[in-house]
Formats: sequence, structure tokens, C-alpha cells
Amino acid sequence: MFRVKVEIEGDEELLSRLADAPRIVREELKNVTSKSLLDMQSVITDYPPKPEGVLYERTMQYATKWLVKTTSIGGRVEGVLGTNLKYAPYVRGPRQPKWMRHWKHLLEIVEEALPNVEKRLEEAGRRIAERLRR
Repeated sequence: MFRVKVEIEGDEELLSRLADAPRIVREELKNVTSKSLLDMQSVITDYPPKPEGVLYERTMQYATKWLVKTTSIGGRVEGVLGTNLKYAPYVRGPRQPKWMRHWKHLLEIVEEALPNVEKRLEEAGRRIAERLRR
């Protein structure tokens, strides 16, 4: 019988680093998600100038009633940016009437945020690789 045995040394260190990979990836993705949603929140809660001739008084509730929540379950990271204000869909959301178009729509805010999200993800990828090399 012919037999070949191959041993690779140092695999414990590699396995140890790889064991940390899910936690490291989760931490980095949670960080990217939180920062990206907070950036979007700052745009969402920014009031545009009031149009001429508008008589209503602004309560500023729209600026203060938004919540950012980021969670990780297993290998999944989820972020939520939301509000329970009943009139929010009429300000920036799907029910926005024409006379409210001076408020930037949520979809526009998200589209404008995407390049920064992509940049953060690229940076997170580099940090993940660096952390796994240590």
C-alpha cells in the first residue's frame, strides 16, 4: 500500500481567526447600517423653507419623531428608520400630494444616500480583511 500524509502547521491560528469572522462581519455591517440610516435621518428630519403664503404653524414633531434601530439575527443585519407619525406618508412618503413637493421624497433621499452606503461597505470590507489578518 502506498500512502502519503500531509500536515499543515498553523491551522489552529487560521481556524481561530476564521471563527471570529461572523462576529467581525456582523459588527462591521451593523456599523455601516446604523451610520447610513442616521445620515438619512438627518436629511429626512431637515425642514425645507416654508412656501410663501402657507399659514400653518410648524410643530417640529416631524423632526423629532424618527427612530433608527439596527439589529442582527444570525448572519443577517437589519436596519429600520421609521416614525409612527400618522401624517408622515403625506410629507415625504407615498401619499405626498403635489403641494408638499417642496419636501424631498423618501425615495429620493435613499437614492442620494446609496453612494455613501456603497463607500461605507467597501471600507467595511477592507476593515474586515484587516481584522482577520491580525
